[in-house]
Amino acid sequence: TKRDKFSSHPKEYYQKLLDFFSNTSEIRTKLFLAYYADKPVAGLILLTYKGVGYYLHGASDYEHRSLMAPYLLHWSVIQFLKKEGFENYDLWGIDPRHWPGVTRFKLGWGGRTVEHPGSFDQTISWWWHLMYKIGRRIL
Repeated sequence: TKRDKFSSHPKEYYQKLLDFFSNTSEIRTKLFLAYYADKPVAGLILLTYKGVGYYLHGASDYEHRSLMAPYLLHWSVIQFLKKEGFENYDLWGIDPRHWPGVTRFKLGWGGRTVEHPGSFDQTISWWWHLMYKIGRRIL
């Protein structure tokens, strides 16, 4: 997250995301991991809904970047989605100015760019949301 200036969530957030959608029939999540020498070097969380696979979160170990594990993971996801009858894989956002490497990676899969309104967090309490943001910066 630091090398590309992305923010991340605590590990518990990702676990809750996986657990929450694990028992639903309409929306499902699946964790994909790539290993090298018995060590995870890349991972991604896939969400599926109404015939589309969505790439929600991903990370890779910069030390092992020469292995190109994210390419293997996305290829595995594409194979999984095809086998399950899905026709679309949405890699979500690109931003050539702020994320040129990520944008190049995503566009390299040969898909098409579709523009949607941005995604936003709707908070119930501005106070607790502020505390959450401050806590994330401190921790």
